[in-house]
This record gives sequence, structure tokens and C-alpha cells, in this order.
Amino acid sequence: MAITRLGTNSITGLPDGIVSSASLASGVGGKVLQVVNATKLDTFGSSAMAGGGFVDVTGLSVNITPTSTSSKMLVQVSFNGSRFDGSSDYAISFGIAIYKSATGITDGLLSIGDAASNRSRTTSMYNNAGGSDGRNINCIPLNIYDTAGTTNQITYKVQLTQGFNSGSGTGIIHCNKTSQDSDNYGGMRAASTITVTEIAG
Repeated sequence: MAITRLGTNSITGLPDGIVSSASLASGVGGKVLQVVNATKLDTFGSSAMAGGGFVDVTGLSVNITPTSTSSKMLVQVSFNGSRFDGSSDYAISFGIAIYKSATGITDGLLSIGDAASNRSRTTSMYNNAGGSDGRNINCIPLNIYDTAGTTNQITYKVQLTQGFNSGSGTGIIHCNKTSQDSDNYGGMRAASTITVTEIAG
């Protein structure tokens, strides 16, 4: 392929991928290297996470293979969900977090709150303290800045929890729909997304 020089400093005609991020000079961090996304249009519901456990939201995960262990990974989530199983404030709360897994690193939740007695730990929480309303869908955004720590494929996935004080497991957390989902109830359907951007470290 012919290379054309423009002026004294610039050239054009280099094929895509001929220069890797690892070969760039120091001080050029911050460049976007790749972006992966998953959009969930269907619905999901589970009560399996009562008592402080977490459960995966099917369809809200991405796989990405970093170009460098020092890359920064910007994880962005827009989760639309609901929960309703009575008049108790506890019964309509839920938490959301991001789980990271890959070969060669310690798998686990990212950016959850510190441990404190028997309190549930999560990244973000929704609680409709004003009372139960089965017509609502609540949007929870997450932005987490992670370090890759590996060049193996990483999976980032959205997980949900009800917390220790959220009943016996009869409550169901829903994704992309109201808890009183019906044609004549004024409820809507929504979409949820997870996007991971690799940024040169």
C-alpha cells in the first residue's frame, strides 16, 4: 500500500491495526481502543437473590479481550427494573452490581460498599420509600472505572440482590417491565444496556 506524506509530520495510508496501543509512546493514555455493548429488550424476573445473594440478569453481560493489562475499562449500565410484593418498604428495594470474571484474576463484584455487620453490600440501590406502585419502572445508571488486570477475555455482567432485610424470597425483581405488568394497568416495557469501553492506560 502506498504511503503519502502530508507536510512534515503526518502520513496517510497506514492499514488499520498496524500500530498497536502497546507500541505507542508514553503519555498517550486515554485513547479509546474498543467498545462492546449488549442491549436487553426482553424481560427478566427472579426471586433467587433474597437474603443478600446475587443473581445474573440474563442478556446483560459482555465479553471483551483487553489489549493490555494496564487498560482502563469503563463499565456503563442503564438498568430498568421494578419490584413489588406488598406494602413494606423493604419489600420494594433491590440492589444492582457488576460482576467481573476472567482466567488469571480473582473474580468478584466491582465497587461495592464496605462490609458493616449484616448489612447487604451493593453498588447502587433502589428503594421506593413512598410506598409500593406496581406501575413504575425505575432506571438505575451505573458507571464503574476498572483496570483490566489481564489480557484474557473478561466477562462483565449485571447482577441483582434483594438484601438481607428484604423478606423470605417471595418478592420478584423484574427487568424491563413493571411488576403489575398488564394491558390495562398503564405499565410500559423498557430496554436495559451494558457498555464496556477499553481506554489506553
